[in-house]
Amino acid sequence: MEKSHEKTRIKDIALLAGVSEGTVDRVLHNRGNVSPKSRKKVEEALAQIDYKPNLYASALAQKRKINLICIIPIYNPGDYWEGVAEGIERAHEEMSMLNVYIRIIHFDQYDLYSCSKAFESVLNLNPDGIIFPPFFKEESINFIAKLNLKKIPFVFLDSHIPNVNMLAYYGQDSFRSGEIAAKLLTSMLNSDATIAMFHTYRKGDLGSNQTMEREKGFLNYMTQFHSDFKTHTIGLIASDNERNIEELNQYLEKHPETTGAVIFNSLTYLITDYLKQLNRSDIKVVGYDILERNKESLRNDDAQFLLAQRPEEQGYLSVKALCENLLFNRIPIKINYMPIDIIIKENVEFT
Repeated sequence: MEKSHEKTRIKDIALLAGVSEGTVDRVLHNRGNVSPKSRKKVEEALAQIDYKPNLYASALAQKRKINLICIIPIYNPGDYWEGVAEGIERAHEEMSMLNVYIRIIHFDQYDLYSCSKAFESVLNLNPDGIIFPPFFKEESINFIAKLNLKKIPFVFLDSHIPNVNMLAYYGQDSFRSGEIAAKLLTSMLNSDATIAMFHTYRKGDLGSNQTMEREKGFLNYMTQFHSDFKTHTIGLIASDNERNIEELNQYLEKHPETTGAVIFNSLTYLITDYLKQLNRSDIKVVGYDILERNKESLRNDDAQFLLAQRPEEQGYLSVKALCENLLFNRIPIKINYMPIDIIIKENVEFT
């Protein structure tokens, strides 16, 4: 039979196998009440035509309702997480015909207690699957243990914790991106330079799992290739602008020789704004994420490099992987690293 499997009808399979159409239907949908002899005939016929079932049609026929929850940070227009949300919505639109429903729950990414509250509310809803960024490592590990007890599959996006049984991860190799940030920054500096590393503290926690991995990668590169450079950490609090400027002032009074700066999250514009206020245009800056305010820093030569990580693609692929696992029992690739895009003034308009 030379028909493609898309055009193959149950009637065609029944004729080839020498059984009734009802028997073929019961084998295809695993409904039982089929003798071993008849099942073997149908299976041989399916193998002969290389039949592959229409999984989407099968899912529609089952009319199973899938409830997913995506836990993502609160965001403003133009923020990194808006891109993630757009990817989630795009996947939702594609999968909605299969009775997939997605609820988004937000939390303050700079507040451990806000994250904990979001986790608790999700557990009470008993969803079929969950997507979330494990920013707060210990809190996320406790949450995962509860998901395991309830047998709820989960997908990580943006940030990753190794050695847990997540279904998949979509995001950067954070450690490697930190190494790239170091290579870019040091390429602009003279030997024996001084670098300011900006670390954003979060309420109830030292910092996100992702940014800490980036920082480790940065320092690893510096140790291997630029041990003559000096690095100093400056703590920032995202919601306290006055305090941050005071911290930076004190740092620059103590280390006026600083010529490089790196921040491991999307608040690059904060650093460039501070440095502009202090008339320190001599300090080269590397940061993360293509927010509009960060892009403006590139255009104005206030920042020299941004590392981007395709947030919309992360959101889209995370939803697709979880849906296809729940609907079709497809096992996705576990670790899915996004490209680490390097954005400069000359290509910023193409992002």
